[in-house]
Amino acid sequence: MCYIAAKYEYKNVVGVEHSARLVSTARHNVSQMPVFSSKITLFLRDAAAADLPKGPRLVFIFNSFGTETFRKFMALNQASFLEETSFLLLANDHLLDEALKWGKLVKRNWKLNLSVVDLFSNGG
Repeated sequence: MCYIAAKYEYKNVVGVEHSARLVSTARHNVSQMPVFSSKITLFLRDAAAADLPKGPRLVFIFNSFGTETFRKFMALNQASFLEETSFLLLANDHLLDEALKWGKLVKRNWKLNLSVVDLFSNGG
């Protein structure tokens, strides 16, 4: 994610994690990358309550939670997704059908099970 943030000049990267241990590990890893550390903020929070900051965003989800949590997360953030360019990068497929209700598929790598969904155009 740091590479994408730097390459496409995102102002910040926000990480939301439900495990204190994983947040601690992520913070340690971020501290080892001073060029990115000022851009990265990590939160210990349930994704269903994660209200993302305004602005263009790339949301990466790696098989993290179930359908109901995903729906709550999307509903909470839908208005801001529609205000500015927003993409969802999904790793694995368990949320793909649900994600396509919120946006349109713009890229799919079948070999790696990666999907990019445009949330800004609201193709759902």
